Amino acid sequence: MKTAKAIVAYRKANGPFEQVGDLRAVKGVGARTLSKNQRVIMLE
Repeated sequence: MKTAKAIVAYRKANGPFEQVGDLRAVKGVGARTLSKNQRVIMLE
């Protein structure tokens, strides 16, 4: 939940993510997190 809140806060401050890799700019999201969740990450 903590990471989800950080993602939402980052998106509100900086606009939508262009690529999945852009999520790495969020504190708490690293390469391992992206790798484990890549199948369920969707960008709109």
